[in-house]
Amino acid sequence: MKATILATVLIFSLGILSFQTKKEETKQPIVIIQRFSFLNNLKNLASAD
Repeated sequence: MKATILATVLIFSLGILSFQTKKEETKQPIVIIQRFSFLNNLKNLASAD
């Protein structure tokens, strides 16, 4: 159950992040950094099982 929730959150937030990246190309490095830190947080949550 936890994995399903994590997958849903991941897909949803990646969609939001890619939309933001297209919208604000000038701030792209910041968005990329946020994306990496978010993915690392998700990996930590998933491995905390």
